[in-house]
Amino acid sequence: MAQPGTVSRGFGGRVLSVVEVTPGTTPTNPALIKFSDHVQSVSMSFDPQLKEWRDIGDFDVASIVKGLPMYGVRISYMLHSGRKTQLDDAINRQADNSVKSQTIEVSLNRDGSTVGYYTFLGCKAEDATTRGGVGEPVTVDITYKALSVTRATSEPSVGSGSRETASLGALCHGSTSSITRGGSALAYVTRTWEFKVSHALEALGTDNQTDPKVILEGIRQVTGTVDITVDDGGVTLTDAVLAGTAAEVIFALGGAGAPKFTLSNVQWSNLEIPLSAEQGFVLTGVPFIATAIATGTVA
Repeated sequence: MAQPGTVSRGFGGRVLSVVEVTPGTTPTNPALIKFSDHVQSVSMSFDPQLKEWRDIGDFDVASIVKGLPMYGVRISYMLHSGRKTQLDDAINRQADNSVKSQTIEVSLNRDGSTVGYYTFLGCKAEDATTRGGVGEPVTVDITYKALSVTRATSEPSVGSGSRETASLGALCHGSTSSITRGGSALAYVTRTWEFKVSHALEALGTDNQTDPKVILEGIRQVTGTVDITVDDGGVTLTDAVLAGTAAEVIFALGGAGAPKFTLSNVQWSNLEIPLSAEQGFVLTGVPFIATAIATGTVA
């Protein structure tokens, strides 16, 4: 066990990924790529799913055993105009309706005397949230479930593969974004927004296995919220909510080549209009539900 004075440093880390052909197996000679030049946080979780066993003659626990362990990693990062690979893979389904499986490598305490390398295998995105606002960079949070994880104190070999080190260039930024609903602006002023895609994943095991065997997809849901002004007395917005009026919403997150996300059949799910003597204008957060989402780049 590490001795006092060797506390791991939060800023001594790195996170990379590569898509797997076979879930749970890192490709031979992998080309690991960065999520971002500006990863904000990484949270790794290891849950052995402990179970308590008792005897009918005891009120205390007789033994504690491990169940099917659950592994996960959550990554929050700023989105680059030229790098939406991980976000695409987190949002889209493949032809067989599966989410792409990935190997994710996290290193901890890289500027210390001992480095921890964690390789999460068979990772699938459980959910991905993309958010932005006026004057802010676009940020992404992706939560993964994994089949297994390995730990090491020396950097795992990639053979003749590589780990990306070059800068990824410009960030997507609120000042260069364009958000429209049915071809028109959401409102006179749009302050903040976010949309979330979730896959209802479930990790399943079988007999004689110590780790999950497979991660299966459930339904996909697309939801979000926009923080907008209530224009022209709010009648148009109220009518759209009550009538269930659907429209296509497009999040174009920059200029040519930047990511674009098209949400289909978007409906406002409810509306609260706050009137206050303390604020001279009316602004509200409006949640929405969509039936589908497609990703692309701004032409």
